[in-house]
Amino acid sequence: MNRDDLIQEACRMCFSPQAANAYDRVREQLAAAVTAELTSRQDLEELIGGGNTEAMTLNHQNHGQFIAAQLTHFQPQVLVETVAWVLRSYQSHGFHKDYWPVQLNSWCRHIEAMLPEEAPDILPLYHYLMEYLEEFDRLPAP
Repeated sequence: MNRDDLIQEACRMCFSPQAANAYDRVREQLAAAVTAELTSRQDLEELIGGGNTEAMTLNHQNHGQFIAAQLTHFQPQVLVETVAWVLRSYQSHGFHKDYWPVQLNSWCRHIEAMLPEEAPDILPLYHYLMEYLEEFDRLPAP
């Protein structure tokens, strides 16, 4: 699957304004909950590399802001390019490939807990990200 295929697949998604607003209202709490969950893991250093806890925390905050923006003003090409860049960037700083599914699964759990009514509208974006992680990881830099 190439960049255009990932964009085409992303184009199938759409998000309600209610779900976007709900996510934006709790995005900071979601990021904090994901950070707390991952920080408590015994294998955290294996997932993110030594000394990268602050970078992980910042990534979760940025992730929440980015997803909130995508839910409000969905741009599939921006989504694909940004996700591919984030994977390359963080992995070049010691984050392991296994971090991404762990992190995304944590976001899903906390979205379901904090936004049970909106979760069915938001989670397809997370499922898309998880389903195509390997493809994002293989995309060459533009």
